[in-house]
Amino acid sequence: MADENKSENDQKVEDLLNEAGLDQETAEKIEKEAKEDDESIESSDQDNSNSEVESLKSALARERADFINYKKRSQKEQEAARSLGKTAAILNFLPVMDEIHRAKEQGELEEGSPFWKIADKFEKALESLGVTKYAEKGEEFDPNLHDALMNRDANENDDLEDGQTKVDNVVEHGYKLNDEVFRPAKVTTVSK
Repeated sequence: MADENKSENDQKVEDLLNEAGLDQETAEKIEKEAKEDDESIESSDQDNSNSEVESLKSALARERADFINYKKRSQKEQEAARSLGKTAAILNFLPVMDEIHRAKEQGELEEGSPFWKIADKFEKALESLGVTKYAEKGEEFDPNLHDALMNRDANENDDLEDGQTKVDNVVEHGYKLNDEVFRPAKVTTVSK
């Protein structure tokens, strides 16, 4: 029965070919070309899919790079904001520190008193933020660290060599923040 169906189908194919005016060999060529066209279409679809995948990969890589740049930029902005806030706070505390130092130098603060202890804790708190006080009487004058408000000529009591300038009096201490001058010291100088 299967052979009968096959021969029946073959007969139908031959009849169709005859109606179209084609022989068996031409029909096989047409069928072969149709298969090649189908394969070409499948290959083209695969190429389009591959190019679409590559395009999506490229877009994803750009988005990742943008996100990484955003993270870095936002971290820098946060660090700058923290630094600015820290700087503003320190600037507000420096006049208080100046008053504490003046009170200590003039003997208005008794060592061991409650206010002395508070002042000491306050100084240590600023030091923990990286703030250090500098400028002492007798140290070498450095224009990068000191603002000279006044200069006097040396007398016999001053221990100076020719051309030397030293701090004679500290009017306002200078402060460094992480080893950079935050506020220069205001001093009077003596020179020979």
